[in-house]
Amino acid sequence: MDVVTANLIWFEYFSTMLASKGAPYFRSRFLEFVIEELKGEVNIIEGKNKGLNEDVILKFFGAAIVGITESF
Repeated sequence: MDVVTANLIWFEYFSTMLASKGAPYFRSRFLEFVIEELKGEVNIIEGKNKGLNEDVILKFFGAAIVGITESF
């Protein structure tokens, strides 16, 4: 399976979960999960993010990913 197909399946699954009755609870847990997954990817020591607040970056991109998933 290629990356595009795998991501489409992932987005479809989570967008269905976000539309369910337990959406607020699921959304908060999904956001926590996404932020945890992103932690290893954010580098504030060097590059574009040098000197930025790691928590702000993680919350921003986490919310963006969850928002995109919700709109899918």
